[in-house]
Amino acid sequence: VVLVACEREREPVGAHVEFIFENTSRRLCAGSVPHLNHYVERVFEFFDELVPEDFSVPVRVVQMTPCGEHEGCYRPREDAIYVEALDKAFDRTGGVLRHELSHAVIDRVWGESVPFFEEGLAESLSRTYAWSLGSSEAAPVSGMLDGESGGLDYVAAARFVRFLIDTRGISRFKQMFQAASDRTQDSIRMTFMDVY
Repeated sequence: VVLVACEREREPVGAHVEFIFENTSRRLCAGSVPHLNHYVERVFEFFDELVPEDFSVPVRVVQMTPCGEHEGCYRPREDAIYVEALDKAFDRTGGVLRHELSHAVIDRVWGESVPFFEEGLAESLSRTYAWSLGSSEAAPVSGMLDGESGGLDYVAAARFVRFLIDTRGISRFKQMFQAASDRTQDSIRMTFMDVY
């Protein structure tokens, strides 16, 4: 049996992340807010963007999320993150929070795309617990291109996205990301052929 304890965050106030506790049985570990603020800054830096002065994302800690089967979600129409758990063992600063914060930054700098590219990019930036569960083998991604987020292999999508960015450059991937708005296999493949 392994017990994991953390010192509670005294005043969870941050420049980019604002916690709203609707589920008061959850808690933040000390250092979580500074870590998440720094993470937001690093993600903006990845996109070669300055953090806008008005960038602040509310994180609603709730009893039940409106996220379906997911542990958390970023809702772009509300510009808010919903999560249930903050204090899971071995996850002090929240891989799910980093993933959802990535979505908030991506939405701010590039807008929306198909779930495959949105989730792949967010996962590649946040490298959540799913990375340790993923196999080391490459998985075919063509069948996932037009899928919904619930049916995606996040690690495979992340690896594919990073392959494109690392080998072909971020500006080409940005073109692909922003042009892939129609969620059909044919249109995504055609866009892919045009860009790459």
